[in-house]
Amino acid sequence: MSGCITKARSSTAITPLTPEIVYVSGTVTPTSTIARAQNPIIGVWRLLSSSGSDDRYRFNADGTYVESMYVPSTQETYVFYGTWSTQGSNSYALRETATGSTATIIYNPARNVIYDTKYTSLLLTLYLGDVASASAPTITSQPKLSGTQLASYTGDFGFDPTTGIVYSFKGDVSINSGTYNSVQVIIRYPNSQTYNYDAGPMGGSNPTIKPFFIFPDTRYKNDEPTFYIQLDKNKYTMTQGQNEIRNSRRYVTCIAYQN
Repeated sequence: MSGCITKARSSTAITPLTPEIVYVSGTVTPTSTIARAQNPIIGVWRLLSSSGSDDRYRFNADGTYVESMYVPSTQETYVFYGTWSTQGSNSYALRETATGSTATIIYNPARNVIYDTKYTSLLLTLYLGDVASASAPTITSQPKLSGTQLASYTGDFGFDPTTGIVYSFKGDVSINSGTYNSVQVIIRYPNSQTYNYDAGPMGGSNPTIKPFFIFPDTRYKNDEPTFYIQLDKNKYTMTQGQNEIRNSRRYVTCIAYQN
């Protein structure tokens, strides 16, 4: 779904069934008082999976939304903010504020559920509670440079929690516009050692967001790489936004601009 934290629509630091209210730009009108007649998507929607992941959206009447995502593997709740707009035919366009990532949500009136077009089997139903509070630092807007945002990726560095051996950088890469035959996530360390992952075709009839997986040598675990993205033959240096350590993993958000 929205946002750039790897969506392991995959525990216990938070009790998912206990609703907590997040306030965005001041006090937000509780969901129970929102007149759903304005638009069927307005309200709170939830998907609680058997693995313990808890994904919730609150769509506000003013065209903003909040998403909270509880991830059992990190035992943390991530909160994302953005805007939504109607596209017609029960289709809604979402744009996350922090990275500009986009998604399309479909409302099915026959079943009274919503789903992301990238995850059509994951159905969210109406929820009487609210989104959850963040247990990790809230992902807020990043400073934007002049120019057009082309692409972004969000990922985390760390060892596989099940083995403690495999070191990886993995996450999601997204493009904002255009069609490309090859989208490569690239990291280069100070000694010029370079690692890359080719997500393949993106845009057009292909997805605009895809997962990526890079496995640097463990000797680079304390080194800071430079981040790039290559769209077909054009290579761009990424601007780093979020960069923080949580539960022994380092989370980064990188954005590419075209001036």
